[in-house]
Amino acid sequence: MMKRLLFLNFFLILFFIGCVIPESNHVEPEYHLLTSVTLDDNKTFRIPEVSFHVREVNLPPYLDDNRLVQRKNRTSIDYLENHRWGEPLGEGISRVIGLNLSTNFDSMAYSYYPNRSRQDVIFEISISIIQLERVDTLNVVVDAMIEIFHKNNLQAQLKIKDIVPIADNEMSSEIMALSACISKVSNLIAEQIYKLPASQCLLVKSDNFESDEESLEVLLSKLSSELLDKSTTDFLDQDIVRISEDFGLTEYPLVSLRAKNTSLYEIIKLISRKSGFPVKFTRTGIVFYSVP
Repeated sequence: MMKRLLFLNFFLILFFIGCVIPESNHVEPEYHLLTSVTLDDNKTFRIPEVSFHVREVNLPPYLDDNRLVQRKNRTSIDYLENHRWGEPLGEGISRVIGLNLSTNFDSMAYSYYPNRSRQDVIFEISISIIQLERVDTLNVVVDAMIEIFHKNNLQAQLKIKDIVPIADNEMSSEIMALSACISKVSNLIAEQIYKLPASQCLLVKSDNFESDEESLEVLLSKLSSELLDKSTTDFLDQDIVRISEDFGLTEYPLVSLRAKNTSLYEIIKLISRKSGFPVKFTRTGIVFYSVP
């Protein structure tokens, strides 16, 4: 009987020990978002009438993960299990660049991936991230390629590689430094777009532009003169608005129009419609082509 009681007590002890749930070591991850950051070198390039779309951002596979990355050396990285992105990193980059450019241009006519581009958008921006992570205890780095398009015509190709210091060892400071990297990318894009002929045409308004059966050649010469007189940049060529060298016609069409307090951008589009000749905005000028 005594042996049975001992055996029963031993069995009950084992049973209750087995029912004890060990304390969990699981730590709930902390989720982070990139944000708009104002830098000391931020400049305003106001183009209130500009519209733009930030396309899907291309990321290297190692960054296409919701875990934050820290680089140990040139060939090794660490994934932080307890610190993750609250949205896909590519979408966060396109969102913040859209916000930054909207503030910089003072324009609300913008969209960013995964939202669709507007049909009449003036500029589209493609970004390829090569590197965006902490590289040591003190710094984060951004390395990116940028392409700017107007109606699918390439306007500019840019590259940026920059280092931003981290204020302290808090993870929030690392996120702010990464956000500052995206602000640097945004500033570079804004500066380049501001210089483009299409943007300068948006900025310059004509008080009263009139034409009574004037040839296309004469009209474009007048537009070039007005753009050169009122432009805020000094890189424009004398024949910034011109006819293509292979236009293929010896006699230019006559155009009549009236436009008051209208941007040169809209006037150029109006001339294109009235003359029947397509126009292409390039990185060096505005060129009219004959119909093939």
